[in-house]
Amino acid sequence: MYNSNTKRVTVFARGGDGRIGYTQSTNAGVSWSNWAEVNAYWNNFSGDPHVIFNPVTGRMTVFARGGDGRIGYTQSSNDGASWSNWAEVNAYWNNFSGDPHVVLNPETHRMTVFARGGDGRIGYTQSANDGASWSNWAEVNGYWNNFSGDPRPVYNPHTKTISLLARGGDRRIGYTQSSNDGASWSNWAEANGYWNNFTGDPTLVYDPETNQNTAFALGSGGHMGYTQSNGGGWTNWAEVNAYWTLIGS
Repeated sequence: MYNSNTKRVTVFARGGDGRIGYTQSTNAGVSWSNWAEVNAYWNNFSGDPHVIFNPVTGRMTVFARGGDGRIGYTQSSNDGASWSNWAEVNAYWNNFSGDPHVVLNPETHRMTVFARGGDGRIGYTQSANDGASWSNWAEVNGYWNNFSGDPRPVYNPHTKTISLLARGGDRRIGYTQSSNDGASWSNWAEANGYWNNFTGDPTLVYDPETNQNTAFALGSGGHMGYTQSNGGGWTNWAEVNAYWTLIGS
């Protein structure tokens, strides 16, 4: 994670003992601090940490899935010098099987956290006060409900739309969108059926120069595909350079 205010890079990871650690660099990665634990209040994590930075408040918020299937979070308002106690992100759902992924709306400053439940449904919760409180978990449209991959969001400030992609149990990539900051969601639809046998979850990025979202995902045979959207539908999947066929398919 990059702090645009202090120019500090912070890397988070889950250790083999279930603890969440972090290390930092203040010189663009030339050197790194010793690994340290992100608050020992919870220490049996089974999911990887995911973090968001709010440039207005200068606060980092780290989310991770505990060994008990609950989603926890901790915060730092001093660039990682200290951390709040781990707390649960609303106990309304508590049997998650996927990692939490978060998006920040830079205009409303609302955080939206998505995670996959043990029943294959995608849930979300929101905070409009930088994590001081959270809405009840709710389902992101029940049109699809047998997901096998984690949901990945991206916010497009040009169209003011949140796009959420996830891999279904049938290995297709589906997406849904919200143009009202998560108050409602479109029906799940397939992100172009040109490829439909994905073995990896999608990863998304927004390009402020082209105003496009780009999604990447690992297809069968170890081929990396991508598709793009400017807020409407998605282009045909295409391969990201066939020079490497990726291991792990």
